[in-house]
Amino acid sequence: MRYGVVRFAATFYTAWLDFIRQESVMDIQTGSQITIEITRTPTGAAAIKTLHRICSKDAEIVKALRHRKAHRPSWQEWIRGGKYWHHQMKSRPLTRIEPGRKYSVKATYDVIRDLGSVQAWTKISAG
Repeated sequence: MRYGVVRFAATFYTAWLDFIRQESVMDIQTGSQITIEITRTPTGAAAIKTLHRICSKDAEIVKALRHRKAHRPSWQEWIRGGKYWHHQMKSRPLTRIEPGRKYSVKATYDVIRDLGSVQAWTKISAG
């Protein structure tokens, strides 16, 4: 059992080193602004969810989410049995994952790591 754990850790570490080397080829500096352009529509649900998570960090999207949260259009509250109950409908994501859409985000470690998994559907440029 112990050998399997060490072997897994070694495999994970070498995979992580390969990933870091691959990311250094992209020449993305942490803290810089990058533009993400959707080139193709992803086929998998995981890739779509990842792109929604990355693109929701765009300044305009963040501002719209803040406005939506402040106004809460889908929040209903009532008293039942002396207790407050609420119901909030699920909102649609503000990002649209369609070819040609562009989002500008700050390059952080988590964004750079996630971009590696969706490179097939995006084009990344500085600025």
